[in-house]
Amino acid sequence: MNSTVRVLAFVLAMPVLLAQAGLNGRWAGQTPNGQAIVMDLTVKGESLAVTMTVGKEQAAIENGKVAGTTFTFTATMGGGSEAFTGEVSGDEIKMWMDDRGPAAAITLKRATPARE
Repeated sequence: MNSTVRVLAFVLAMPVLLAQAGLNGRWAGQTPNGQAIVMDLTVKGESLAVTMTVGKEQAAIENGKVAGTTFTFTATMGGGSEAFTGEVSGDEIKMWMDDRGPAAAITLKRATPARE
């Protein structure tokens, strides 16, 4: 019985673990005003490390967290701080500023790694 419960827990956790691992890597897109946005994401457990560049400016990131296919973080750029939420689905991320909501989401695509 105990092994059955462990196997069931593992099977139920797999989609969440795969989604979290699926966030790792470089993502690219455009802001609504046409600026390039590039994000490098690294998941460690429920923590998310983010490097975000918008145009030529890099944002300071804090409080990166992952829960299943959803992630959150706070970015400071240009003297202001904004909270962000995003959802990953395959090779696509929908991300938005919390004060604007999902209707104002931008789409980021998994970027192909640079060839050396």
